Amino acid sequence: MAMVLQIGELGKSNLEGQDWCTGPLERNVECETPPPSPGGGPTAIYWYLYMDNAERCVTPGTIVTFSWVVEDHNVNQITLTQYETCPGFTNTIAHVGDYIWTAPETLETYYFACGMRSAYHYHCNHGMKAKIHVRSVCP
Repeated sequence: MAMVLQIGELGKSNLEGQDWCTGPLERNVECETPPPSPGGGPTAIYWYLYMDNAERCVTPGTIVTFSWVVEDHNVNQITLTQYETCPGFTNTIAHVGDYIWTAPETLETYYFACGMRSAYHYHCNHGMKAKIHVRSVCP
């Protein structure tokens, strides 16, 4: 089964009548992607090799979901030193699916990284790190 979504009017050229954005926006302008959870609400981190290091601001009690598809990743909560240098992970077992972390009441910065290929720190050194700031108010 497949779903087809038509954007614009059937039979018009690609340049005519193609409204790519929804809402009160000008026609044919690049849609802006809003920043993740600016008010500190639930947020997701898409976890994959060669990603840009993730950084989020959340409020206490916020659920952060690390999501990946292949059974080749995991999530370790680590120290700032480990975040900067990538050694010494306790969890080096691959998992499929999501890792759920709930921001604690303590207002500070928390660090996470993938512990796979830990002998060479490969995943950690190639983008799979996250820095999550727990604040009373997020900008």
